[in-house]
Amino acid sequence: MFFINSIILFINTFFKSIKINYFNDIDNLAIEKYINYESCNKPKTINKRIKAIETLINYLIELNLMEHKNFKFKKLSEVKPKIEIVDKDTLHEVIETVKLKPLIYQVIILLSIQTGIRRNELANIKVKNINFKENSIFLEFTKTNNPRFIFIDDFLKGLILKLINQNNQKEYLIGNVLNRETIANQITRIFYKLKRELNLEKFSSHQLRHTYATYLLKNGVDIHSVSKLLGHTSIQMTQRYLHVNNNDLKKKSISCNPLSSL
Repeated sequence: MFFINSIILFINTFFKSIKINYFNDIDNLAIEKYINYESCNKPKTINKRIKAIETLINYLIELNLMEHKNFKFKKLSEVKPKIEIVDKDTLHEVIETVKLKPLIYQVIILLSIQTGIRRNELANIKVKNINFKENSIFLEFTKTNNPRFIFIDDFLKGLILKLINQNNQKEYLIGNVLNRETIANQITRIFYKLKRELNLEKFSSHQLRHTYATYLLKNGVDIHSVSKLLGHTSIQMTQRYLHVNNNDLKKKSISCNPLSSL
């Protein structure tokens, strides 16, 4: 889907803006202009779209619909995103604050803290996929298209039951709008409102996801289990969180080694 959307964006928006009407009019200068055009996006996003354009052009050349012009598709350097977590005191403050908020706030925030669920996955939870007997939720919609289970405690289960009754047993746990992206944006706004209210520099569902993963690893959960719970496609993605725990190991190593006691 990302590949298709990238091509549509490139053809419908960018080609028209620089008055390119035929495939053979595309050259390296046009590609450079496109990179500048996308400069407001992250390098990773731009690189994905460049890859989509490269694939399209190669396909057109194979069909003899376009001439080969020794195209240069230079990728931008990508900075690895910093893993930022919510500290314990802030988590406590957030939890105490949402207790006084509408039920929807409580379910969204506590579900994010307790399971590390992604924003779009949360927006797409269907009531039929919640197993109250097993305290589990089957995520039919996921970022990786690989369904998985997440697990909740009895307190959160009670809040979810109340929310479902409040919504009169609609199809989705959060909201009744068919466009789930609209619901995902509403979830983002809830995080933003809490961030403003608590005067936090950063506060997002993805930050809580990082926090969830970090806490699991700190408390001895093996990396393969953490990877499955997060819905990662490879163990390498989960290993990003290990460096956070290495800081703890460093402190323990320096303060508890035999030499330090002499």
